[in-house]
Amino acid sequence: MKRNPMPLFLLTLTVVVAFGLLFTGCGLNQAQSEPTAEADMDVIDPQEVILDDRIADLEAERAALAQKEAEIAERETLLAEQRARDTAQAEAAARQPILLTVPALTNLAVDLNDDLSSETSQAGDFVTATLVQDVIVDDLVALAAGSEIQGVITQVVPTRKFGGQAQLQLSFDRLITPAGDALPIVAVLELVGQRQKKKDAATIGGSAAGGAVLGRILNDKNRDQGTAMGAVVGAAIGAIVAANNKVDPVELPAGTPLVLTLDTPLTIELDRDA
Repeated sequence: MKRNPMPLFLLTLTVVVAFGLLFTGCGLNQAQSEPTAEADMDVIDPQEVILDDRIADLEAERAALAQKEAEIAERETLLAEQRARDTAQAEAAARQPILLTVPALTNLAVDLNDDLSSETSQAGDFVTATLVQDVIVDDLVALAAGSEIQGVITQVVPTRKFGGQAQLQLSFDRLITPAGDALPIVAVLELVGQRQKKKDAATIGGSAAGGAVLGRILNDKNRDQGTAMGAVVGAAIGAIVAANNKVDPVELPAGTPLVLTLDTPLTIELDRDA
């Protein structure tokens, strides 16, 4: 018995059509789903926008902070360099001595260390004195008490001459500080004994007048001769009186207080740590 081939053909056709419809539906579904995805991409989430803005702000703040940190670091570097310069200058200034100038005509109160006399001292003799009061300049001790002042006797005039005047001249040229530093100075002191010339002349005059009177009394018969003899005798008496009249010498025992005056300014250096 022969079978009819038509049902098999129809079955095969049906299967092919079914598969075709199936694939066609899948394509339509995919085509329909793609516009939906694209539409979804066109929709912007506000949260994402806010997050993106915040990230951008944070990045800007971080950049600004980095800039400020760089500026601060630069300022700190400049300040450190300035502090180093200031420290170096301060240390250099601390090493520099203080300069003080004692002006001319400044008085120095001293005590003599040696016995001096116009009758025994000689020109060229060494002489010293001790400063007994500080010399203050700008509220600082420029010359300290205890400093030794050194010099020499430059002139001696004794009282051996008739009508003479005793003199001592001292010249000081060096000051030794208590620390041992030597400073050049210029100070001259002239000491003069009491002047006796007028007193001597008066003594002689009075004795001569007395001699003239005495001559007239001794030789009244020859007035001229008596007067002349009296004058000679009176002059001799006056000379003897003048020679015996003591003229004050210059006597300065050790410890005598004196005042020296600087003739020139004196510039000294003081240690800042002193």
